[in-house]
Amino acid sequence: MTSIAILADAHLPGDSGTAQHACFGWAIAQLQRLQPDFIVAAGDMTACGDIDAARLVRQGLESVGVPFLSTPGNCEMRSLQTTSEIESLLLTGQVLENREILILACNTMTGAIAPDERQAAETIAATAGGRPLVLVTHYYPDALGADSAAWLREFLDHRQVSLLICGHGHRDRTEMIGATPAYYVRGLDPEKAKRATPAVFVFTHDAGTWSLDEIPFVDGTVDQWTAVERAEFLDNLGISCVVADETFGSIDWAAQERLSCLELRADALGLPADLLGEHIAKWRDVGGRYLSWHMDNISWDPATRSMRGLDTWCRGLERALTLDVQHLTLHPPHVPVGEMTPGSDTWMRIADIVTAALEPVTDTDVVLAVENLHLNPDEPADVHRRFGYLPAECHGWIEELRARLGPERVAFMLDIGHARTNGAYNNRFGLGQWFATMGKEIAGYHIHQVRELENRLKGHLQIDNVFGPNLSFAAFFWAWKRHQINHCPMFIEVRGLAARQASWRTMRDYLLEPMAPQLS
Repeated sequence: MTSIAILADAHLPGDSGTAQHACFGWAIAQLQRLQPDFIVAAGDMTACGDIDAARLVRQGLESVGVPFLSTPGNCEMRSLQTTSEIESLLLTGQVLENREILILACNTMTGAIAPDERQAAETIAATAGGRPLVLVTHYYPDALGADSAAWLREFLDHRQVSLLICGHGHRDRTEMIGATPAYYVRGLDPEKAKRATPAVFVFTHDAGTWSLDEIPFVDGTVDQWTAVERAEFLDNLGISCVVADETFGSIDWAAQERLSCLELRADALGLPADLLGEHIAKWRDVGGRYLSWHMDNISWDPATRSMRGLDTWCRGLERALTLDVQHLTLHPPHVPVGEMTPGSDTWMRIADIVTAALEPVTDTDVVLAVENLHLNPDEPADVHRRFGYLPAECHGWIEELRARLGPERVAFMLDIGHARTNGAYNNRFGLGQWFATMGKEIAGYHIHQVRELENRLKGHLQIDNVFGPNLSFAAFFWAWKRHQINHCPMFIEVRGLAARQASWRTMRDYLLEPMAPQLS
């Protein structure tokens, strides 16, 4: 009997303390306990080819004390200046074997299988001597270039490969390629593994048969949460009234379901003030306790050195205060990031304008929460893009407002979908890094699902599974449980009232699933 443990798609960033690091550390601890016969790391073990992350992966593999292979993935090429050093750490060779099986790792990090790699694979496969041959690649066949995919399928057939194992897709899938069973694993990233919490996968060959055991990352679930912890989470779970003409229906539904937290959008300014107040009062009568007002956008006009949209913004602020809100969500001002250097003339002028406009708040207990934005599809990732897409930018603006309005008044509003749909910054600044760097600044969350549509990630979509398809809450659950992030209101910011309702039910039903047995 021979066991092979598979690790894939850990996406470790260079920064430490992330959910990704926690999951990888857990995986190594599981392997140290299990002591499988072999380990194969199937690529994308780093988020962007960071050397420190690659060293951590290599050290972790070596610490288990069993033979291992590592083959890189496309993420290892995201920092081209480090590719050669990454290969020295994460491209370890091609073969593991014993008397029972032969394991071959094929390098697909470029999205192709190079001619010399093919020749080496053929040479190695010829030495199998009747033993079952296991092939591990990062890319699965359909994700490879056409020529490489065709070669791989032919190789599987004429070499009678016993098992193909791949990563890259972040979801579990099985198929037969000719006579070869192929297993594609979801991997170890707690914000990207789809449809289930991350896992270590152990394939065992015994008496001519393969079996698979999954070891799930339980810390990315609520299975071990107490009833009190689950109730507290649900008490903080509310909705955002995304569209004005659904506002009254959203408020009434929030009252019906006894939701404690509710957010109104800026376009509610167009609704009758007295009627809006009546609906909010009814919601509060049944337990509503935390009301947020999402302020409108304001943008910098360099010609006049003033802010466009400020009049409407101030009217929204006035309406919010008449409703006795606890929270204002503020987008960073729309201004090119190249002009928003802390202390610059533009920075100071905008800070002066915003501070003056917020003067009515200074005699209240209202929290001002600055929300992270995201790179739009048509925006370049350079000095011409808007400000407020990265943790350092949000933190800098928060600190400026704190210096002017008071340190306890200004906080951070984390939109987890914006962090996940941040274009070129999505991989370098994943949710794990937002949690680790900004977690103790957070006063609220916007939550929604993300899907790949029209060849790009789009957010504000219905949550029908807490583990995906393109945004898994496993990292969020891990960070919440460990108080890496603050426990505070979460607003489901999904378009369409029915979709918001369904999203809330998905979250509620998951939190109310039977608890795992607690050890005495």
